[in-house]
Amino acid sequence: YFSTLQHYDGRFPFAYRFWFHVGAAYIFTLWTCFLLYKEYSSIASMRLQFLTSQKRRVDQFT
Repeated sequence: YFSTLQHYDGRFPFAYRFWFHVGAAYIFTLWTCFLLYKEYSSIASMRLQFLTSQKRRVDQFT
């Protein structure tokens, strides 16, 4: 049997374990991306809220 994915034909023993781990890694990656998106959107909205709540002063730009 070959050990690389280039020669994979699905006939090695316990092939379902390989595909389970591939699927689990894919789901884990999607979940991590979703959580990062959610967290950064929360941070961006808090930053925007902070910036809009401040009074404009001339000395803050010099």
